[in-house]
Amino acid sequence: MRTYPPPNKDPMKATVPVLLLVFLPAAFSSLVSAPPGKASPARMRYDHGDPTPCEQLMLEMINRARADPTAEAARLGIQLNKGLEAGAISSSPKPPLAFHPKLTAAARGHTRWMLSAGRFSHTGAEGSDPRKRVAAAGYEFSQSWSQAENIGFGGTVGTPDLPTETAARHDALFQSPEHRKNICGPDFREIGLGLMAGRFKGGNAVLVTQNFAKGGTGPSPLVTGVVFEDRDGDGFYDPGEGMAGVTVVPEGGNWEAVTSASGGYAVPYDSTAAGTLTVTFQSGPLRGAVQRSVTRTGGNVKVDLLRKP
Repeated sequence: MRTYPPPNKDPMKATVPVLLLVFLPAAFSSLVSAPPGKASPARMRYDHGDPTPCEQLMLEMINRARADPTAEAARLGIQLNKGLEAGAISSSPKPPLAFHPKLTAAARGHTRWMLSAGRFSHTGAEGSDPRKRVAAAGYEFSQSWSQAENIGFGGTVGTPDLPTETAARHDALFQSPEHRKNICGPDFREIGLGLMAGRFKGGNAVLVTQNFAKGGTGPSPLVTGVVFEDRDGDGFYDPGEGMAGVTVVPEGGNWEAVTSASGGYAVPYDSTAAGTLTVTFQSGPLRGAVQRSVTRTGGNVKVDLLRKP
């Protein structure tokens, strides 16, 4: 079982939030989806992008925190609303976030720019702000939308152990009041993460950009999760455990997804029906089809498939 250490206490560590933005623009367009494969001519294929294993790990930690904010705060030894007004974050579960490739592109672009420029800031290349970067990557805002950005930084001695630093960056961001509000923001639906190690201001560092958003466009809600082989037996995803190439099909709709190299996926499901949603996992490294069920909520839901070695 891999044990991730507590947040880095090095003074080089820093995290900076950006406040939630909500506007009502008029543009509207649909999310581009990949065409269906020959094996499923009646279905459309939804693609959540190509998150790295450590980006997938960070999303799993974010969704763990959203599923039980109070438990995540207790794990880190803080009160849920420490540093915030009373009730700023409710203890109720928040819907899981799903990767969106254009949010990921914007997040990676900003992290790459910060490493290259040696600057740690929400103001990026050519004076861009978070929303401009997300829009420039092609993410559509329409109707009632929301967007926010977190950035985090940790200096390290020697070569960074990226999974350990991923966990440390998540813990540090959650311990920061305004970042915690973004992580637990109930209005967000999708996320992009740009997590990278490199040289920063003369030292080794790991930087992350987190783009949270709800665009008001594209098919929704989404069922999202990760398919993984639990090699260390801890019941939680770790880099290197993801199972790529698994086809994921929610019942009652016309969408499917195929797990990415990280083992993660996202796919729209039919929210007009009530009760239980059955999700079928098949092909790729699986021997036969496997089904898992979840209660339909009308919002995003999470369904993981954990396989024993």
